[in-house]
Amino acid sequence: MTIQRRQSSATAIVLVLAIHAAATSSFGQPPPGGYRVNGVEAQFSRLQHQPDPIAWNQGVADDNPYVCMHYQGMARSSDPGIPYFFLTRSGNKTGSCDFEWLDDGPGELVIVKMASRNTSGERLRSNRLAPDLWTDDTYPPAEDVCVVNFHFANWCHAGCVQLIDNVLIVPLEAPLDNPDATVGELLYLDMTNPEMPVEFTATYFNDWVDEFDGYEHAGKIGVVAVTRDPITGKYLFLLTGGVSRDLEFWESDTPDLSDGVLNKVGAYFIDLLDDEDPVKQTWEQWQTMNFVRDVDDSLYLICADNTTTGLDDGIDWLRLFKVTRDGDDFDLEYKAERHIVLTWPIMGDFDAIGGVYVTPTGNLIVYSGQHILNGNFMEMGEIRSRDMTHDGTVGEGWVTLYDDSDGWDDNASPNRSKSLDYSDRYLEDWKILVQHDVFDDASSSVIWGIPIGRCARMYDVDYFDPEGEGVYYDLVGDGTIHWISDLGDVYFGDDDFNDIVSSVKLMDQAEYYQIDDVVYVDDNEPEDCLWPGYGTESCPLFFDGAFAAALTALGGCQSGGTIRLYEGTYNQYVLIANPMTLEAVGGPALISP
Repeated sequence: MTIQRRQSSATAIVLVLAIHAAATSSFGQPPPGGYRVNGVEAQFSRLQHQPDPIAWNQGVADDNPYVCMHYQGMARSSDPGIPYFFLTRSGNKTGSCDFEWLDDGPGELVIVKMASRNTSGERLRSNRLAPDLWTDDTYPPAEDVCVVNFHFANWCHAGCVQLIDNVLIVPLEAPLDNPDATVGELLYLDMTNPEMPVEFTATYFNDWVDEFDGYEHAGKIGVVAVTRDPITGKYLFLLTGGVSRDLEFWESDTPDLSDGVLNKVGAYFIDLLDDEDPVKQTWEQWQTMNFVRDVDDSLYLICADNTTTGLDDGIDWLRLFKVTRDGDDFDLEYKAERHIVLTWPIMGDFDAIGGVYVTPTGNLIVYSGQHILNGNFMEMGEIRSRDMTHDGTVGEGWVTLYDDSDGWDDNASPNRSKSLDYSDRYLEDWKILVQHDVFDDASSSVIWGIPIGRCARMYDVDYFDPEGEGVYYDLVGDGTIHWISDLGDVYFGDDDFNDIVSSVKLMDQAEYYQIDDVVYVDDNEPEDCLWPGYGTESCPLFFDGAFAAALTALGGCQSGGTIRLYEGTYNQYVLIANPMTLEAVGGPALISP
């Protein structure tokens, strides 16, 4: 079956805009088909359970107080530079608000300029940071705002979208003059200039009906996923409507999306009666379905939905399926799932907004959002790797606290987490964790990635223990990622560090605590004394004979110090980032790890 494009007089204008933008852009452009994920399955399995909270101000977006006319899908601009979000919203009333006085309205596209965020094309980081305030009480910066409001004049329902090669593919259904009609349309918007969307063609589906094992699917289109075939250059579309069990695969007639001609090339039906099918057992009525490709060109489908009926609440899931093709035969293989926590603070609901994004360096990111605006702003979440990046680089440094032991591995019932980037440490200083979503005395595990020359110190009291009466534990920066699965295994005396962290300070080397301690080490007289990360004030000057312990004693968030080694050979070591003075006492000391 072939579907012809609908003619549009805007095509010539779009081509002129695209050529002009390409000639004047100072940023590197994504490759054809967009960026690829460096290891889809591995990155998906390491997605953080609780996102980083982000938000944007209403600006020129329509008021939408009715949940039935909610936001449906989103995509993030792919070019480096100021990041933009493109979000669709439905205008047709459904059973949840079928009031006689409420009329159907046109669907809406809102374009959000996130001008406060970095321009690298990588993760945005939270823009809801403020000292001594809960996230729910922190408004986004004024410059993160909806700047364009675009209405689909002939259609009520705009669904889940995907952006590819600067073209936003929007599935439309429910004509404004007859919302129950079984017709649909794919609208192609050129987003080369993010603040000036231009329609250049559309593919119209007019009452076509196919049958698969007795299930009929009409022309309505609620969800679309798009990818580019790396061999032919043609674009592969996945379309669904209704309960999303009938997956239709269509392909562009040429490697040029402006052609607008699609050919049906296959289908896949989810048989709910087949209890042996692992795809069926993990299938939902997906609100979001986006294609992503691995660097080896393997094709995957990421799906998002909320499996309960609660608004901005309930159980939100991401699931990953591998898509394979043999001619006109398509197959799906279930790979993995992630249970996402979108509460405390509220960061949306996968029954409303979801969207997948790949960064220029191949990092996988997923976004969530609310059904409707919260007053005059929208609350969203940015779901990224628990390690921040796929390659283990630590950047400027970061710390993530978890409410549970092994908090990053509990996919069945994940709990809260709290992350802070070094670059944001003055926006949200963590000096009183109780004022940051009540995260004081809650930490049971921690992951950190901190470069050499920086560190983080966890205290059991507020305000970084100004009186020096509490205990602390240092997270040493050595340029790699570390974790402590259970803070109950970190002791000071007879007590442990589980559920006692009340403040955390991220520091440069210039801010390290100055000490004048002299540590004597005799490799022939071992004694137990230190736990890693603690100062020397409570320990005798003769340590346990381990050179590593002495280094750790003067390491962490401390500067200076002298280690005096008695004659002998020392074969233990530890990574440190602080300057130390080593002195031999009574004869030569050989360090030979």
